[in-house]
Amino acid sequence: MIVIFDLDGTLLDTYNLIRESFIHVFNKHMPNYPLKETQIQSFFGPVLEDSFRTLTKDEVEIAAMVDTYRAFNIDKHDVYLKTFDGASEVIERLKKEGYRLAIYSNKRKDAIMRGLDLVGLTSFFEY
Repeated sequence: MIVIFDLDGTLLDTYNLIRESFIHVFNKHMPNYPLKETQIQSFFGPVLEDSFRTLTKDEVEIAAMVDTYRAFNIDKHDVYLKTFDGASEVIERLKKEGYRLAIYSNKRKDAIMRGLDLVGLTSFFEY
């Protein structure tokens, strides 16, 4: 049997990393925009391009916002990233019990692997 986990918000507590990444994008690209916490939260889950398309239809600006987000996110990744309490123990137990483990995420593979490597969970996941 295979158990599939979402990465952000399930195994990895990336809330502050994602939140600060969006704030950084707005500070750089839309410094006068009245960004509210509820709007930041609405960006959690959708792909970046879709989130930024709610603000502008300019594809060049959207691409620049995505680039800014990713650069900040990569730069601050290791500072903000942590696992949820008990997540590592659950993963270890499931693996010992013979479950095959997989990750599903809209993140790029290199970002997924970096997070798993940082918290020492890479070896538990096959997919």
